[in-house]
Amino acid sequence: MKRTAATGDSTGLEILLFRVGGVCFGVEADQVERVDSCGEGAQEGSFWFHDLVDFGEWPVVYRAPTLLLVKIAGEGVGVVIDAVRDIAEFGLDAIRPFPPLVEPFVLPKGMWGVLQLDEEIVPLLDFQRLRHRIVDLRSKHP
Repeated sequence: MKRTAATGDSTGLEILLFRVGGVCFGVEADQVERVDSCGEGAQEGSFWFHDLVDFGEWPVVYRAPTLLLVKIAGEGVGVVIDAVRDIAEFGLDAIRPFPPLVEPFVLPKGMWGVLQLDEEIVPLLDFQRLRHRIVDLRSKHP
């Protein structure tokens, strides 16, 4: 499952690629402590990915719910995604920041850059940037 993307850059990031709502996302693999199957739904205290990253009116269907235990502010938090796609290393030259015009809209959603993967643009997430969403969701549903 793990592969290395040839980019000409000797330094890189190991990225865990996953799908939610038909969209591929990536997160630095060192933010993920564990990947578990979660059956039909989220475990208590876990969050559905679409609740953390707003999909608007876009319908989100989870065909193979998978639990990522991610490190956020020093604690393990469960995040349900649809399915892990791959773990791969990408050179820093393969990662692009968002244009300044788009940054104010995507940074609060935890996204910090994009990766071109085959014919697909993959938004890259930093779960640390989603701390505020987790605090909000926990206060609404203690």
